[in-house]
Amino acid sequence: MEFPLGPKRERIIRYLARNYSRIIYRGQIRHLPEPEFWERTLIPVTPGTYQNGAYWGTASGWVAFALRERRPDLAARLVQALIADYRRRGAHECINVGYEKLMDYVVSVVNPLGALRGLAAEYRMD
Repeated sequence: MEFPLGPKRERIIRYLARNYSRIIYRGQIRHLPEPEFWERTLIPVTPGTYQNGAYWGTASGWVAFALRERRPDLAARLVQALIADYRRRGAHECINVGYEKLMDYVVSVVNPLGALRGLAAEYRMD
């Protein structure tokens, strides 16, 4: 099974590649491209924090896996950045410039682990 699926596959991969610098920071993924934020949230969330503009490691494996087929350079860059960030700062629930929430967040490591292991071996990273 491949990700992403279906006829939108190529468009999604192109979008991820074109918007790399707007959606990826330190190897982690933002839910909306920078500088967009939700106009309204269920509870007040400061723009750039938590679920209103922070970057999450939980989706990093999926994005790297999608990029690897057409843009292996960007997939490798994402994987290297994520691993370096986790080694340097630890795995947080979410991050942004000057912002880190909930240290040692296991899901940020476990979710991308399978894709990262495969990509790390493919790119011969430690």
